[in-house]
Amino acid sequence: MLVTTEKELTATERAKTEVQHLADREGELISQRRAALATLEQLERAAGDAYLAGDSEKGVDQVVQTKAKINALARAIGTARERRMEAVANRYSTEAGELRKQAKNLRAEAEEINRKTEPLLRKLSEIEGIEYTRSILLAQRDANWLPSPVFGKPIDQCGPTEVIPNLPGATYLVPRSAALEASAAELERRAVSIEGTKVQRSGSITVNSLQAGVDAIALRSDQLLPTQDSMEDWGVRIEAKIAKRPELARHMRQYKIVWQDGELDEAESSVTMLRSGHIGGDAVFRCGAVQ
Repeated sequence: MLVTTEKELTATERAKTEVQHLADREGELISQRRAALATLEQLERAAGDAYLAGDSEKGVDQVVQTKAKINALARAIGTARERRMEAVANRYSTEAGELRKQAKNLRAEAEEINRKTEPLLRKLSEIEGIEYTRSILLAQRDANWLPSPVFGKPIDQCGPTEVIPNLPGATYLVPRSAALEASAAELERRAVSIEGTKVQRSGSITVNSLQAGVDAIALRSDQLLPTQDSMEDWGVRIEAKIAKRPELARHMRQYKIVWQDGELDEAESSVTMLRSGHIGGDAVFRCGAVQ
């Protein structure tokens, strides 16, 4: 089995790998912080019980250390997120550079072909008594043409206006040099497009469950998005509001998750209870308001 090493990866592939590595590391740090928060809750409870029993020192050091760990993890998560965004920008720049390099190589190959055909065109010009340019190479018809009956000439003696298409797909053949130049131009267009791509830090999605939103966001390693913790915390508070309206339990839900600069926008994010035909319309829940 052939194993691909990092040395065999292109610069773009390495850049993409770095983005994913930082996203994975960010996920690991978030999991560690979540576990530390759960541990802190237990430690604080135990320290409180000890304090109540008259031992004011028991467990305090562990609480302080765990809080420091949580703060350090929060800093690490923030750093990982920003470095990931820098890696995404680098990936766009790297990919654009590689595309331009490919385009340059294709143009060089086309120029080499043109260099070889140039003396042949000059020779043909001398023989026929007219000056031929490379444009003549673009005038070769494919086999799907017929001579026009108006002129009564064989197909190999017909000019561009003296033929008719035999099939709807009748076209002109593309010489290798022109195909190379067209490919180079397309690569250059892609490079310009990629180079102009901005790292997305704001956006929204609409899904049928909070978990679907969490899963969808987890796949977007090239964007700055709200963390799973912030979404789940928001979900808990939204569910608490919905629970006060048990008559809505049977209705389908639609979650609109909005974020600005990588942070969950709770003012714009909402859960809509879809009540088809209900006189009061759909019920929309937000943290802080019900409509």
